[in-house]
Amino acid sequence: EFMLCANEAAARLARDKKIPFVYRIHEAPPEEKTASLCEMLTKINVEYPHFQEFKPAHAAAILENARGTDKYESVNMMVLRSMAKAKYSEEPLGHFGLVLRDYAHFTSPIRRYPDMMVHRLVAKYLLQSKALCRSDKEELELSCQHCSDCEMAAQMAERDSIKEMHAKWISNHLGEEFDAVISGVYVDKEADLDVERDTQGNVTAAYFVMGTNKITGFDASNKLNVYVATQAIQADGFASKEAALANSAALPWA
Repeated sequence: EFMLCANEAAARLARDKKIPFVYRIHEAPPEEKTASLCEMLTKINVEYPHFQEFKPAHAAAILENARGTDKYESVNMMVLRSMAKAKYSEEPLGHFGLVLRDYAHFTSPIRRYPDMMVHRLVAKYLLQSKALCRSDKEELELSCQHCSDCEMAAQMAERDSIKEMHAKWISNHLGEEFDAVISGVYVDKEADLDVERDTQGNVTAAYFVMGTNKITGFDASNKLNVYVATQAIQADGFASKEAALANSAALPWA
């Protein structure tokens, strides 16, 4: 709480004094993403509040409606994916997720370069007791974009490393079975699948197609039994591990 207060106070000072600054902003989610979210929630029978403009309270209400059900984890991921990405900006656009008009990374448990930029800007203002020059603001715009780009690159590297660790871990469990819940559906363009999409073209469900029959349906939040093999996954519709192995070529991730 103290950290948030300090971050908010530093950003409010900059906005009030019109100091060129590095704000941490989080804009409202794009309308197309909230429309896609509502479409998916309807599909899995999770109630959501009707709205003209999506607010943080609406996201909280959606999660509360799913709380205590086996769909909660999937719904939580859907809501997160519908949000805009927080980033650094020289403009004070507020923080949607924290419901704050002013926010910056002034202090935190970890030390980031944008924090250091904020410290220098505040110190420069206090020592000189005047607004910074225009050239400083123009340079800040480039710096904010660079820091946002580097943050995204670091996050992607982190996700890739986690996926690699997941793969290494699961390689020690070949031949075992696990209960799983589908959090999202990815379909390879080359796979022989029949898919359902939302209004934005995102895949919301997929079906294995063999001849004229839909063999197995996959939908976000569905539960299934997963058999770990080198190139096969057992799911509803495959009667046995042997059948799953025999039909592994039909799987898009095989």
